[in-house]
Amino acid sequence: MTNVVNLPGGTNVTDGQSGIDRFDHVGAPLLRDALRYWLNLCKDETPPAKTDFDPIEIPRTLEHAWLCYREPENGNFIYRLAGEQIQPAFKGRITGKYLHELTEGKALKRVAGYFNRTLDQPCITHVIGRVYSEIDKPAQGERLMLPLMEDGEARYIFGVTLHSWSTELSSTEPVRTQTLTHTPLGDSRVTRVIRWIK
Repeated sequence: MTNVVNLPGGTNVTDGQSGIDRFDHVGAPLLRDALRYWLNLCKDETPPAKTDFDPIEIPRTLEHAWLCYREPENGNFIYRLAGEQIQPAFKGRITGKYLHELTEGKALKRVAGYFNRTLDQPCITHVIGRVYSEIDKPAQGERLMLPLMEDGEARYIFGVTLHSWSTELSSTEPVRTQTLTHTPLGDSRVTRVIRWIK
């Protein structure tokens, strides 16, 4: 079951401060660190260029971070980097592997849908509740996905995922639900989707 709620947008993230106050639904300090850094690099409602985004500036996130690239010729997502805490979900290294290789068919449409929306809109995507729902023992967690530009197009997603297999998790959302929030740059409306995942 899915409930969709459209929420009023906040202030333009390029005005004044970093705009972090618009994102009170992002709870974990590590995710807020990544979001604050990303917001400070945005220009004129445009996501940062990948060449300007240096994860070394947010070192606490590195073991929980991952980087995906959408290939322009076919739209497939390939993992370019993944931190140590990302590996347990996939029982091994995922760098160089495609999203469709790692995600089962019934979950792929849903997962690829919010990956694509992150780049197509582009928007900040936040997930809390059930994560890695396509594997045998899903985790409870919180995830942030941030678009990055290359050659004038949003082509990369920098993500940070915290899960109940690590000690950094602050969420207490029930593991059977997943709340997905898409926040565009500027003052467009926010879309929040609440799913009950079987």
